[in-house]
Amino acid sequence: MNPGSNEAHDVCESIITYLTNVAKANCGKLRKIDKQDNPMEEAIKLVNEVVELSYKAYHTDETKKYRETLLLRSMFLTALDFIVMPTAYGVFTDLLLGNLPTCFTQLRLIVETLAKALATDYATEFKGISIFNAEELERYLEQHKISISKFFDKYFSEIVGEDVASETLKLWSKLSRDWAHFRGIVKKLRERTAKGTMLPSYSVAIPIEYDEEDEDDLKELGKRIKETRELLHTFFEKWIELLRKINKT
Repeated sequence: MNPGSNEAHDVCESIITYLTNVAKANCGKLRKIDKQDNPMEEAIKLVNEVVELSYKAYHTDETKKYRETLLLRSMFLTALDFIVMPTAYGVFTDLLLGNLPTCFTQLRLIVETLAKALATDYATEFKGISIFNAEELERYLEQHKISISKFFDKYFSEIVGEDVASETLKLWSKLSRDWAHFRGIVKKLRERTAKGTMLPSYSVAIPIEYDEEDEDDLKELGKRIKETRELLHTFFEKWIELLRKINKT
């Protein structure tokens, strides 16, 4: 198929129409889920809160001293603006298109990114260039064979406390075990088959409309987004605490 041909144009138009119809249908179905665990409402809150915290980061008294160079110095802010924000939009978009597994793996990326970015800033105290500092952290973890679980348990706990570090690891592990790895997806297929119900919609095609059997997975996503949002705010407050500490020196 020639990319510039009328045939390619027609295919693109058909796909766009299909995507729009799926998103509209799923939006209607998602509105019917209980508000407490509604993934669409939680996804919208996640996007809004990331945007609000990014704005707040540039307009608080704590950042006044570093405002002109803050993005260059802070990996947490860099991650918030250029990794977490677009990924949060991705969660919402993939939710509308029926791409549930990707929604969960994107949450996993957000959790790991925020944690490691915060750890980078605490280790360097805004000295040097944030991107280079983050790469140095990754090299250190790799060279010393520090697993993600050990990072959360031994190193991250010194920044956020044992309870928050434990909750972060628990959420990251759930997202990894149940949705980012082969065994988690296979388990979900087996469980649906054992019940004698329809396979998950995402195992048939993507994009696709949700059916009634997907509701438990959708409610789970709502819970995981809520947990991610809670950690986002906790990490942001720890970042502000670091700024206050640096400002006093």
